[in-house]
Amino acid sequence: MAPPDHLLTPVPDNGEHAVVRDLAAALAAHGITLPSLRLDTLTATRTDTTPMIELGRIGLPVAQQLVHALEAGPAGATATAPGA
Repeated sequence: MAPPDHLLTPVPDNGEHAVVRDLAAALAAHGITLPSLRLDTLTATRTDTTPMIELGRIGLPVAQQLVHALEAGPAGATATAPGA
């Protein structure tokens, strides 16, 4: 049995791989690693849809890290009081 066509089609790089790398780097700046982070090859090889990025499943500790990182804002940024 032959593999599905989407597994045989080379994934074009129209900047999607850079976005995945940038996202991984931004998460790493907060000490977060998503092991399953990757470009979804099925949508990346189609011309009738926007390529999707697979974030994967995460455990509760990683979800809590994401919450804290999003609440804190960009890495290295200093918080300012509202109205300041």
